[in-house]
Amino acid sequence: MKKALIVGINNYPQSPLRGCVNDANDWNSTLRDKGFTNLVLLDSMATKSNILSGLNWLVSGAMPRSGAALGDSLVFCYSGHGSKFSDENGDETDLYDEILCPIDFFSGQYISDDDLRSIFLTLPIGVSLDVFLDSCYSGTATRSDNLKPNKFTSRCIPGPITNGALSQRIVTLVPNLNHCLWAGCKDNQTSAEGVVGGVYRGLFTYYAARKIRAGGIRSDLISSIQSSVTSKNPSQTPQLECTQTESLHQPFL
Repeated sequence: MKKALIVGINNYPQSPLRGCVNDANDWNSTLRDKGFTNLVLLDSMATKSNILSGLNWLVSGAMPRSGAALGDSLVFCYSGHGSKFSDENGDETDLYDEILCPIDFFSGQYISDDDLRSIFLTLPIGVSLDVFLDSCYSGTATRSDNLKPNKFTSRCIPGPITNGALSQRIVTLVPNLNHCLWAGCKDNQTSAEGVVGGVYRGLFTYYAARKIRAGGIRSDLISSIQSSVTSKNPSQTPQLECTQTESLHQPFL
């Protein structure tokens, strides 16, 4: 089984974006061509409640590898605003939770890295889950930057963050992580969107979808994605976090 939840939000009541729905449509086409059954939530449908319901749909019934049969492959793609809030349970070394901002964010709704982790932890061992986050501060997100070059703008809703040194990772092996996180930037950076290929797109998603359509192992894909993104916007460094070396050297299905 191959399933994907795809979220794209442009029409925030404040700080609207322009490239996220295009990102979601690209992911929908890319993953459908690879045999995935997709649930797509755009704009008004992308409430906190609907996204969480979609995530539960994504992981429900997932089956691990059995003998020669491969385990299920799951994908979560999010393009929209991201932010940081003060850590409430003391599990963050930088003292801040990374959050996703659903369409009802300005009504007080958000999805924290703790929310994502609690859902992903229900997956059986041997299920493949790849998470693509094209939002600000997305590095480590399953655990007021000025982007002026090339007229790109940031997918950032400012939060109470500090100017202290944060993570500098590019590719990281994270013990006990049961999925691969593809982040549009480091956890102290913002993700940019602008006109790419003649339409408004998120830089990370534009190149990630293109590289994945071409195929390859995860370590090569992230290196190529990083190179393409940073050539356009040096202030943004996409990240890959996996649980073990084997995951880096396996192809994205």
